[in-house]
Amino acid sequence: MFCLVLYFSPLTLRDSLTVLCRNVFLGAYLSLSLVITIQEYTFKRGLSKDIERVKSAFVECFDGVEPVEIDGRYRAGFKALESISFWIEGKKLCIETKSRPNPMDDEVLETNRRFRRFLEEATGYTSKERVKRYKKSVSK
Repeated sequence: MFCLVLYFSPLTLRDSLTVLCRNVFLGAYLSLSLVITIQEYTFKRGLSKDIERVKSAFVECFDGVEPVEIDGRYRAGFKALESISFWIEGKKLCIETKSRPNPMDDEVLETNRRFRRFLEEATGYTSKERVKRYKKSVSK
C-alpha cells in the first residue's frame, strides 16, 4: 500500500513533497523527502531590481559561494540546498530551491539562516514583513 502526502505551507521556506511507503506485511516504513520550491518575492520600493546587486548579496550571505549563470539564471549549491537558482522576472525576484536528501540539522539551520539573510538583502523586506505582505495578499 502506498500513501502520497503533500505538505505545502507558503509561510515557511519549504514546500515539501513527502512520499511515505509502507509495507503492510512487514510493518516497515520508508520515508523519502524531496523538497523543491519556487517562490516569487517583490522588492521594497526604492531598491534596484538589478540581478548583479542580487548576485552580490548572494555571494555575501553565502560566504563567497559564487553562483554560475545558466540561461539568465544564477545557480549554486550550499550545505542543505542541493541547488538554489535565482533570476528576475518582471519586477519580482524568483527563487527555485532544491534541498539535499537527509541533511544534518545544523546544516539546515545554517542554510535557513543564510537564506533568510539573503532574502532580506535582496528584497529589502525582513521575514516578518514578508509574512505580513503574504497574509495581506491572500486575504484580498
